[in-house]
Amino acid sequence: MNSKVLILEDEPDVAHLVETVLNIEKIETVVAASAAEARTTLFSTPVELLIVDRMLPDQDGLEFVNEIKKYPCLKYCGIIFLTARTLVQERLEGFSAGCDDYIVKPFNPEELLSRTKAVLKYVSPLFQPLTHLPALRALEKECSSFFEENNPLDFFKITLSEYQSFKNQLPDKIPLLFKEIGATFYKQMQEFGTPYFTAHVSEDEFVFITQKNKGEELLNRLQKSFSNIRKSLLRKSVLDYFKSPSDTLLQLTSQKYVVEQKNDLRSICVKFKALAFS
Repeated sequence: MNSKVLILEDEPDVAHLVETVLNIEKIETVVAASAAEARTTLFSTPVELLIVDRMLPDQDGLEFVNEIKKYPCLKYCGIIFLTARTLVQERLEGFSAGCDDYIVKPFNPEELLSRTKAVLKYVSPLFQPLTHLPALRALEKECSSFFEENNPLDFFKITLSEYQSFKNQLPDKIPLLFKEIGATFYKQMQEFGTPYFTAHVSEDEFVFITQKNKGEELLNRLQKSFSNIRKSLLRKSVLDYFKSPSDTLLQLTSQKYVVEQKNDLRSICVKFKALAFS
């Protein structure tokens, strides 16, 4: 799948220009005209990069970026500020907030494209292109921060059972499957209330990390949401006409790992890395 970018811009002409420039290069885009709209979009349509105006109708773009960076899964998104604010102090504020580039309006479309592609070249490997969820590299970075905190955690591996069988029988539904999975994980991140990190580590495997004794609750929420996705995917499909799907086809199965100290998490990451590249 192509990279996906959120354009947070309240001037329709500017937003349209940015969208057109990126779409020419096959970069997928979604547009939001306010911080509130962007917040809703982010938790339903995962992206790898945000292009953000500083002067928004409901919130300073800087405050918005600081807010979303508090979510573990969103902090790996690239950030480009595209703004009319030109003071050196304002640029420094942007970089302090974690932005990857700062472009001043009016801008040259070719320069915007070039700098966007440069940021995507860095951040895209941190995301799984099928779902736009954080990938194995992001998981390794996230585990490094957990090493520093050294707090007890819940660490789960989630597997799509009989995924290969589903893929062989219904290959045309694979893009929709992963689109829905990505949206579900992000929606639960918003609704769950407790910060957690999730990653898509191989085609049919995911992991999530959360505070100790919170993982089962989150797992139940994810399984409930996924059951609706499964029903929708299998409804009116070839399986309905020729045979009934097995009870285990495309179910979420899970395995919990005990993480009490840094070495536990390090050993788990090593295992996942070996599995992902085997």
